[in-house]
Amino acid sequence: MAKKSKKITRKELLNQPDEFLTLSGRLFQYTLEHKYQLLGALGGIIALVLIISGYRYSALKKADEAFAQLENGRTTYEALLEEKGPRQAYEQVREDFQKLLEKYSSQTGGKFARVIFADICYRGGASDEAIALYKAALGDFSDSFYRNTILNGLGYAYEDKKDFTTAVAYFEEVADSPDSVLKAEALFNAGRLYAAVGEIEKSRSSFRRLAAEQPDSIYAELARERVAEEPMKTLEKPPSP
Repeated sequence: MAKKSKKITRKELLNQPDEFLTLSGRLFQYTLEHKYQLLGALGGIIALVLIISGYRYSALKKADEAFAQLENGRTTYEALLEEKGPRQAYEQVREDFQKLLEKYSSQTGGKFARVIFADICYRGGASDEAIALYKAALGDFSDSFYRNTILNGLGYAYEDKKDFTTAVAYFEEVADSPDSVLKAEALFNAGRLYAAVGEIEKSRSSFRRLAAEQPDSIYAELARERVAEEPMKTLEKPPSP
């Protein structure tokens, strides 16, 4: 007999870390483990030319340096985050990340550093800086997985600025992506923000779509609850870690 899965309570769901931030951490770990494959994928013909021209060693050495500095910066940030919180952690690693981006912005490690640092800026309350970095990073990636992660980040950053109209547009773009692993979260956020600005029917529509298209998501139960509520309540944002 199959073991019955534990039901996730509303309180447990709203106290979980943002899925977006958790996902971006997994993205970083994957990047470190597959850095040479990613270098080739992003470099394409350029990498081939470098090999033929005899500069492969130099290019890979620089790529290693970029990833090494990114790992150092991330490790330092995680330690500071636990000790001092997101705002002070951001302030203390900001200069190091800016130097990394100045030196390695064209390297694969530098491109991922831009996304990681954008996350750090958002968590540290520097939404404008996060938005600028996310938008710059969109030009670095064509893969839908990475682009949806960045677009989701833009949604959160604009929400932090109270620009709900722009925020919901980014969340809807993520939700409409055919292979988005962030679809459930994006639909939940769209429904939540529509409710916040009084667009109740649009909010219900987002929640109904979430319940129908992502019925097994941890957000689906909350979505069904919100659709059933009469009148519908304005949703609070799930707390960041």
